[in-house]
This record gives sequence, C-alpha cells and structure tokens, in this order.
Amino acid sequence: MEDKASGVKCVLRYMVIAFLLPFICVVLQNSIKSDIVDFLLYGIQAASPSIAAIVEIKFFEKKRFDDYFNINISKRAIIVPLLVACVTMMFSKIIYAVIVGDSIIISGLSVKRWIVVLWAFIAEEVGWRGFLEPSLRTIIKTSALAIFITGIIWSCWHYHYFIQNGIEIPILLFVVGAVAESFIYSYLLMFTNRNLLSAMTYHFSWNLFLHLFLINPGDNNGSLIPYIVVVIFEIVIVLIMFFITGSKWNIVNKEG
Repeated sequence: MEDKASGVKCVLRYMVIAFLLPFICVVLQNSIKSDIVDFLLYGIQAASPSIAAIVEIKFFEKKRFDDYFNINISKRAIIVPLLVACVTMMFSKIIYAVIVGDSIIISGLSVKRWIVVLWAFIAEEVGWRGFLEPSLRTIIKTSALAIFITGIIWSCWHYHYFIQNGIEIPILLFVVGAVAESFIYSYLLMFTNRNLLSAMTYHFSWNLFLHLFLINPGDNNGSLIPYIVVVIFEIVIVLIMFFITGSKWNIVNKEG
C-alpha cells in the first residue's frame, strides 16, 4: 500500500511539472516578443514531459536513469516504427485522394520544421513511455488501463498547443487518436523488449510523415478526412495487435 501511495505521489509530481512548464512558456512567449526566444520556449514546451521525468528521478526519487530508460540501438526499434507510421499516413492520404479526386502530393520541410520534427525524437518519449507509463503500471495492475490513462494524460498535455492554435484537429478526435497511438507505442515497446528507441522513433516518424503527406486540415483546404482516416487506421492496428498478442499484451516494467 505504501509503494502504491508513493507511486501516486510520483505521478502527481511528474504531471505538475509536465503541465505547468508549458503554461509558463506560453506566458513568457506572450510577454517577450522575440522570434528566437519564442522558438526556444517552444522547444522547452515540447520537452516538458522529459524534463519532468528527469527532475522527478534525479531530485525526488534519486535513482539511476538507466533504472527507467532502456535505449539500445536496434534495427527493429527503428525500422518497424518507421514503417508503421509511414504506411498509416501514406494509405490515409491515398484514401483521401481517391475520395476527393485529388492528386497525392508529398511536401518538403523547411529547416525550421526539420528542427521541430527532429526535436520530437528526444523531447517527449523519455517522459511519456519512458517514465509515466511504467510508473502507472506500478499503481494500476491492468496494463490496458495504464496505457489508456497514459493516452488520456498525453492528449490533455497538448492543451498549450490548442491555446496557441497550433493544433487544427477537434479535441475529441485528437484524444481518440492519442489513446489509439498510446497502445501502438506500448506494442512497439513490447515488440522491442521495452527499448525506448522504438517509441522515440515512432514519435519522430509520425510527426515527419504527418507533414510530408500533408495530413493536417490546413494542408487540405480544411478537410479532416485525412486525419480521420489516420485515426481509423490506428484503431484497426490496435485491434490487430490485441488479436495477435493476446495475453502477451501485459508489459511489466523493471520493478513490476
């Protein structure tokens, strides 16, 4: 019981930091009118989950980082997430093109956009799948519920992007997509023996192909169809994963 209470405090501290830090950055961005400062604060916003995890481990739990983070170079942890993200986005774009009779356009990325996408590779997953989900698994014994809650918290964390009009997707659709993706992340972790590199690669790949295949409504004359198809694909992928893995879905962390 004491371990569970400690785990709850750990998660709450993590969430306070992860949610409060972006809010502070937004306030500063509105106060300091500088493109460079704005860009740096945007980077801190994006990295707040990982910053929160590092602060929690280093200053509160006082544990070694490798007790939480298993990051090993592996072809499987790179290629599989890359393919899953690419196929999901590509087929979604093809379906959209068929429905509206449009051509399939693959966009390029500006230098600034490349920096943002590459930053996503390291900014979030140390916090979400590296720290929060394993911590929730020590509190919640049902793996699916821990994964579901991680997805809900993750989606709610994006509040600061909604405040800044940085996300064009309706909130409910965004939450459904985030929860589905949370299960995909966990499957990739299971498939790679909890190698966090798989989650980092998937996050990077998802953001990359989202832009390359022009999935957002702003790139499709306001149409939500590409994004809706992406979410449907993700739900189908999750159902297939459940069917394939069955009871093996239960992933335990090192302390579990």
